Amino acid sequence: MDRKTLKRWIYVGIWMVIIFIFSNQPGVQSNKTSSFVLRIFNRIGIDISQLIPGIDAGFIVRKIAHITEFFILALLLFDALVEQHSIKKAALLCFLIGILYAFSDEFHQLFVPGRCASFKDIFIDSFGVLLGTLIKCTLKN
Repeated sequence: MDRKTLKRWIYVGIWMVIIFIFSNQPGVQSNKTSSFVLRIFNRIGIDISQLIPGIDAGFIVRKIAHITEFFILALLLFDALVEQHSIKKAALLCFLIGILYAFSDEFHQLFVPGRCASFKDIFIDSFGVLLGTLIKCTLKN
């Protein structure tokens, strides 16, 4: 493995650790983080609660965070994988690894106070992985 590829895998590992750290926050801390993000959006004039009336703005922020975390993971994974595989195989591996990490992330949350595992979150994470993978494939072709 050359230095460039190794560096890309290190970025993947670092991002997985970042996702793990966010998932390791107890429910109370996670809610505080969501509230903080909402205050930032409100301060710059964006009212998230108006996006989908009747849905908690904190819920929207958390789900967008899921998509974003796994979208970035897919971008990083694809770059690391495409160095050693065809675009098609890199895309497939990227999607599979991303989904497996989503499952492991939700399983991990079973052991975090105030958190729970959710198949809905796995689907949301998978959407982020799919979106990132599709964008990378489109840009590579």
